[in-house]
Amino acid sequence: MGIYGALSSAVTGLRAQSHALENISGNIANSQTTGYKRMETSFVDLIPDAPLKAQVPGAVLAQSRSTNNIQGDIQTSSNETFIALNTNGFFVVEPKVGQSDGNSVFAGSNYFTRRGDFEIDKDGLLVNGAGYYLKGLPIDPATGNISGSVPSVIKLSNAFLPANVTKTINYQANLPQLPKTANYKPTVPNSEMLQPWTFSNVSGTPQVPNRTGTNVITSLSPQPPRASGDTFVGTGDARTVINDGDVLAFGIGGQTYNLRFDTDGSASQVVTLLPGATPGTVAVGGTTSLRIAAGDLAGLHRSDTLNIGGTAIDFSDFSADAAGLEAAVEDKFSGSTATYNAATGQLDIVYAVGVRTADAAATGTGTTVNANGDVNTALASMQIELRALTGNNDLTVKLRNGKMEVFTGAASSATFSLASTRAAGTAAGQIFGLPNGSYSTAAINGANVADTPADLLVQNGQTMTVSVGGTTRNYRFDTDGSVTPGTNEVEINAGGTVAQMLAAIEADLQANGGVGASGARVRLEGGSVKIDFGDNHYYPATISGTAASAMGINGTFGAATGKVGNITAADADKFVAQSISGGAITVYAANGAPVNVQMRWAKVDSAATGGADTWNLFYLSDSTATGAATAWTNTGMNYQFDSNGSMVGTGTGSNVINNLTVNGVHIGEVELKHDTNGVSQFADVNGTVTVSTLNQNGYGAGEFLSVAITDSGRVVATYSNGERIEMAQVTTAQFNGVNSLKRLDGGVYQTTSESGEPIFDLSGSGIIGGALEASNTDISDEFTKLIITQQAYSAGTRIVSTADEMLQEALNMVR
Repeated sequence: MGIYGALSSAVTGLRAQSHALENISGNIANSQTTGYKRMETSFVDLIPDAPLKAQVPGAVLAQSRSTNNIQGDIQTSSNETFIALNTNGFFVVEPKVGQSDGNSVFAGSNYFTRRGDFEIDKDGLLVNGAGYYLKGLPIDPATGNISGSVPSVIKLSNAFLPANVTKTINYQANLPQLPKTANYKPTVPNSEMLQPWTFSNVSGTPQVPNRTGTNVITSLSPQPPRASGDTFVGTGDARTVINDGDVLAFGIGGQTYNLRFDTDGSASQVVTLLPGATPGTVAVGGTTSLRIAAGDLAGLHRSDTLNIGGTAIDFSDFSADAAGLEAAVEDKFSGSTATYNAATGQLDIVYAVGVRTADAAATGTGTTVNANGDVNTALASMQIELRALTGNNDLTVKLRNGKMEVFTGAASSATFSLASTRAAGTAAGQIFGLPNGSYSTAAINGANVADTPADLLVQNGQTMTVSVGGTTRNYRFDTDGSVTPGTNEVEINAGGTVAQMLAAIEADLQANGGVGASGARVRLEGGSVKIDFGDNHYYPATISGTAASAMGINGTFGAATGKVGNITAADADKFVAQSISGGAITVYAANGAPVNVQMRWAKVDSAATGGADTWNLFYLSDSTATGAATAWTNTGMNYQFDSNGSMVGTGTGSNVINNLTVNGVHIGEVELKHDTNGVSQFADVNGTVTVSTLNQNGYGAGEFLSVAITDSGRVVATYSNGERIEMAQVTTAQFNGVNSLKRLDGGVYQTTSESGEPIFDLSGSGIIGGALEASNTDISDEFTKLIITQQAYSAGTRIVSTADEMLQEALNMVR
């Protein structure tokens, strides 16, 4: 069988190469067919059974081998429904088997293809160039989730898209730690905050720490008598303003007391012997006349220095008045008669007959004021003498802040008078500038209450402590310039009027009292001492101390801002100035009506005021509102932040706005979704809200425009309202034996027992939208194979020719 076997093998070889040529021809013919997979040729040798040493190569069998697992080139396309696969999977498709009532009919069988040139047909189906319809799973438009599990032909509707009411607004933003509102002023503490007390519909009881204390009119009126003179330096020489022998007559309670000033250390004589005395004889008694001014009687009584004719009169043993003087003289000179005329100051003494002749001398000193030093010494001497003369130990003579003052005491109501008599010397005018005249109580009323002397209200050296907003101020009151404040104390001059003293307290609180006292006011109101802390609605105040008690303003006084819910139209401008924009978004009602929701944030509490950083979110609910109607609505949630800028706790994920209505358009319940820590509070130099996410899930009705298939395999319809609705999910299939699928017309494949059942994939993995997969045929490679096949075929024919010639030779042997 050698020649015949060779001839047979050569024939199988020719047949095999013809098969290979057919595959090459088909591959070249489909080199431009979308999704085409070339066919390769595999050759299998057929070995006849023979002993080992007698075996021959045998014949050959040609078989086709698929290349379904070899990717063709991916080419982009402007057609949004064209798709390609970047995996070994297949699109699931199905041919139409007929039509019924104008509708396409499908058998429900699955075929598989790599050809992705799908376009919409008249029925809204996606069909490729080979007439196969794309299959997938529908998507629930409400949830966006795939519904079902068995792929079916995808059918699109070009109907109007009905409106979808907004249910959710996704909102994430960073709020600035210091909001720079229009009302914010860097120099005004807490001016960045919402100020509820300024709104007409504030709830609660807004409160500024305040106290109305002592009523000066009712508690201090009438004002005790007081005389004020010129201004002096206490350490100055008194002799420059006082002449030796100057007399100041001080009258009070019907008595007059002469103060005689001594600048050289010699006591002033107040007793003068008058001429014209009757000498006296045995038959006629002697007469002595003296002059002692009525204002000197008390001083003469205190000094007990009256001496008449060498005889000391014990005036101090009797009363310090005219009757006492007369009695003292008559007691000393037995049988004498003493008569004193207070108006003229003349004392006439008539001795008994034969007892005593007229006296040739009389002496006595009155009230002497030591002016032989500085002014302070002279005033102290005046005070000592007047207290001794009047018995009033509250009486003061001193420089009050440098100004001469005679004061009978806060409890005194007695009228007093002053009259200066200058002796010869250089000093002129009233003594110490004290005007001559009468000084009496003065009614305190609304017209003069501010001029009330402060020392009637507080005493020298009293203290007051004011604590507010973490700052404490300590005050010590000085009514006459003699007080030295202690460490951390501030001296308050109480030597002037009540109004001046309160103004000094106010000025220090405003300048140094901290954030809680920057607007403090300390004043007289309705005649009463009134202290309040301006616009400080955040920090309580504590006031204590003896001076505070004297003024009736001691205690602890609370602060409260009140609260504001919705904002009326009348307060809208004020609200905008105290808040910052939070962005705006268009939402949709159930009928598709669009409305613009404008949002604003207002900081309502702060860690700096002792609370926690807290914000409220408002939206413009009625832009046409007027008067007391609501313009801005509070969403009703407190956004509170820790010091690290995150929401308190785990962070608030959402805020539900109930019954959202804007300009009369009812939306309903809307959830503001922030996600965890989606709203934060970090420092921002601009002081504005930084919005990172702001979108919503509503839309108006829309007309169908186009459809596209995304890279995730979602079939998305686009509508005139801008919405893109996912309609279906393209299904793909994988096979374990991918090259064992049966090839059918149109680039589709059918499962075989060798390929295994399809493994469906709903993830859309590997799908590329707007692209097509080209044929995986390589023309140059096919030409190479063509040359090889041709050469092999030619060689096979040579074998047949050679075998034929050998047979002819064999037949010729028998001829």
